[in-house]
Amino acid sequence: MIEGRSVFMIHGTKDRRFPISHSKRLHERVPESSHKQLWLVPDGRHTECYDAAPTEYRERVLAFLERALTL
Repeated sequence: MIEGRSVFMIHGTKDRRFPISHSKRLHERVPESSHKQLWLVPDGRHTECYDAAPTEYRERVLAFLERALTL
């Protein structure tokens, strides 16, 4: 059902609630036919990745959305 869809996962490297391995496993399960991306945010905590890298966060999310909307 997710095949061919755009999927962008953002995970902080200092997330204490969920290990990075969870995001990595989910990312691996997204079909190759999908536009997928996993960004591991250095020093990002759970739900605080924007705070860890606000400029890069905006740039990456906007770039992903722009590409996803043109597929």
